[in-house]
Amino acid sequence: MASPQADPGSFRDPSSRVFLDGDSVWRGLTEDALADYHVLARSQFFARALERRDVVATELVEDPPPLPGLWAGVLRHERVPVVSYPYEWSFEMLRDAALLQLRLAREGLAERILPKDASSYNVQFVGSRPVFIDIGSFERLRSSEPWRGYRQFCELFLNPLLVQARRDVPFQPLLRGCLDGIPPTQAAALLGASGFRRGTLVHVCLHARADRRFADADRTHDVPAELKRAGFGPGMIDAQLRNLERTVSRLRWRRSQSTWSD
Repeated sequence: MASPQADPGSFRDPSSRVFLDGDSVWRGLTEDALADYHVLARSQFFARALERRDVVATELVEDPPPLPGLWAGVLRHERVPVVSYPYEWSFEMLRDAALLQLRLAREGLAERILPKDASSYNVQFVGSRPVFIDIGSFERLRSSEPWRGYRQFCELFLNPLLVQARRDVPFQPLLRGCLDGIPPTQAAALLGASGFRRGTLVHVCLHARADRRFADADRTHDVPAELKRAGFGPGMIDAQLRNLERTVSRLRWRRSQSTWSD
């Protein structure tokens, strides 16, 4: 039997990597990632998410096959029948995937667990149901740190949805052209005056403004220390997630009328 081979699409996270072997999907974990998984596996939120099938079926394997590299632990995942990509999805599919990401983040936050990123590539569809597949993304909440996935969520979920809902600009070609998503400055330019509407100002216009200021600023600031002094905590992250949830759930795209759409 051939040994499992690294999935070429799994390379960004140094603490977790996916390997494929026929119909089997394995995930190697470093010591820190394995410790995070043990906390995740004991949480009530993860048990509920598995029961709802919001996350891919996962188990820790005691006697895994040999994987390339040095790993402290190995997970086995259920294989998704068909792999699709965000630039192939409809508006409603991307919105459902975004709401799943936010729901899991909020439920995990209640038990001091948070996904460290928020890529739309971490979600797949089984039938019409979005399923979160990047179990290695969950980690223990770090004190006085903001949600590190916020920018990625905006670029790969919120901004694509906004430009299609508000300007009738299809997001699919934009995501095909830039796999990292639509940055705040580009989203602000595409949205124009509609970027100043309720629910959009903070996440697009002010985000773009902060980006421009940060590009010219002194980057020696100790941001975590500044947030700690300001009293930053889980309550502020949850307020941010709630705001994003409200914004995304209200977005609707009115299709242009034509003979073919009818």
